[in-house]
Amino acid sequence: MALLLWSSAGDVIPGADTAPRAGLLLGLGAGLLGVLSPALRRRATPLGTDAVEQAPRGGAVVAPAAPSRQVAATTAALQDAAGTLGRPVGAQVASRTSSKASVDHARAALRFVVTGGTITADGLEVVTEAGDARTVAWRELASVAARRMPPDPPFARTLLVDLVPTTGSPLRLLASTRLDYRRLPGGAAPSSRENLRRLVTLALAHNGQLEIDAASADFFAGTGEPPTLGSLRLFAEYDARYG
Repeated sequence: MALLLWSSAGDVIPGADTAPRAGLLLGLGAGLLGVLSPALRRRATPLGTDAVEQAPRGGAVVAPAAPSRQVAATTAALQDAAGTLGRPVGAQVASRTSSKASVDHARAALRFVVTGGTITADGLEVVTEAGDARTVAWRELASVAARRMPPDPPFARTLLVDLVPTTGSPLRLLASTRLDYRRLPGGAAPSSRENLRRLVTLALAHNGQLEIDAASADFFAGTGEPPTLGSLRLFAEYDARYG
């Protein structure tokens, strides 16, 4: 039975057991992703009329116009988080400790962040950064999108996945989100990004109406990277689509 360990950076989640049974389980998970990858692409749709313009794979994108008050508030919060680290813009996060600090500061500055939870047969039971407990069924999910934060510290192209239910705020999953990925088909993957892909694949298997953001489709299919929002302002405009 594989032992799930969390890294201090919240990204790599190595398994302590390399027994053949663990390899078989991981193979089953990879097989499920391979079967559903074409479906992920077929389900790819823009996020409504205010969709982000699609960029080349992994490239920066230009976000649409959004309510100025929300954009200004989000931009200010992100700038404050960047200033907390006391590093010049463009400085590289060099150490593992600094990387962990970047994850923590990025998480504190974002809305909708899920800190942890459990994957169930019916959906997700999670706790948010604000301390709220939420239960969201697979059938209640309407759409999903992936983005990378701006490149400057403390965000350092942080990967985020937004699961958007039909009602209520999104569930924003980061590399540091501690879900019980051992419950995924095939068990936990070696990295958080692969776990996030597998989670979306599982959600799609339970909910054929789940819409995959077109700009994120290659990432969820395992063949590309999500778009990077190249500045705090662009991320704030993307974030404002959720009200």
